Amino acid sequence: TQSTWGEFRNLVLDPSKWTISKGGEEIADVANRIEDEEYAQYVKGAYELPTCAVDTGALAMLRQPFHLSKILANTGFAGASGAAETDAPAICKDADDEVFTLFVMRYEYCNLFHTMTDWFNTLQTLLALKVSAATPVRVVWIDGHAKGFLDKPWSEMFGPTQYLSEIVSRTCFARGAFVSAGYTAAINQHIGIETTCRSIPGILDFARFVLSSYGLSPHDPWSELTARGAEAKRLRVTVLARKDYIAHPRNMGGFTTRKLSNCEEIVAGLRAEGFDATCYVFTDFDYGQQLRIIAATDLLIGMHGAGLSHALFLPPHAALLELCEKGL
Repeated sequence: TQSTWGEFRNLVLDPSKWTISKGGEEIADVANRIEDEEYAQYVKGAYELPTCAVDTGALAMLRQPFHLSKILANTGFAGASGAAETDAPAICKDADDEVFTLFVMRYEYCNLFHTMTDWFNTLQTLLALKVSAATPVRVVWIDGHAKGFLDKPWSEMFGPTQYLSEIVSRTCFARGAFVSAGYTAAINQHIGIETTCRSIPGILDFARFVLSSYGLSPHDPWSELTARGAEAKRLRVTVLARKDYIAHPRNMGGFTTRKLSNCEEIVAGLRAEGFDATCYVFTDFDYGQQLRIIAATDLLIGMHGAGLSHALFLPPHAALLELCEKGL
């Protein structure tokens, strides 16, 4: 995997050296905005590491995946040729050394699966750098995406969030890390890569982390069934349906594919056979509500798509029935 991260101390950001959309806008207010406007355009010195000297020759040979390469190319280092005089040391004296800042670039920010890859890499970065659970964490999104329904879970799992555009003056961040793109995450490596791995390292810890962020415990596989008592004999079946909705500015028609047109009919048939079945359109629920439904599900049924990423948070005894369109 190309997954990596960049740890830093005393990183100075200069907002005069980038352009980017504001981020967090209502979708209707930025309808049809092109995606390129939501990614920063930098000039040299947008990022500064005034206390870090490097071998510029070796640095030029270093290749980083996705946005990390652009950030590295526009970072100024102490002693580098052409480096400008800076007041960074004075700025960094006032930086909050208690807060660990994570810089995250989200690409497919309104897709559940790809957002989960971002969450996975963010957690792995914290674990790899041994950031304790007691350390306050802040997330800076180095993108300018419009408001999305998967924005809120970031603060519920990691800590307060802000957009790059909210940095309006030269600012020093005492310590933190750049998180690798979700495309490099271990949970994304089943796509286009041959592997003999039967289990993804860290995947169960990730599932426990997400569930515990919402007060849900996966530690006892049978605890939920036991609590249900006699009701446990009626298996709970969750059937996921999809409807048209506007997720981002480039799909203002809100058209969604792979819809399950007869969800209620399926549920009626399952109930007739004694199952406790319910049809859900998850875009009608916030993420915490979705997880609570999944954590109490014995059988999950749905069309092929990102929504079935919820299978990771099913109880250990549960099963998944994935439906596919003919020819898919």
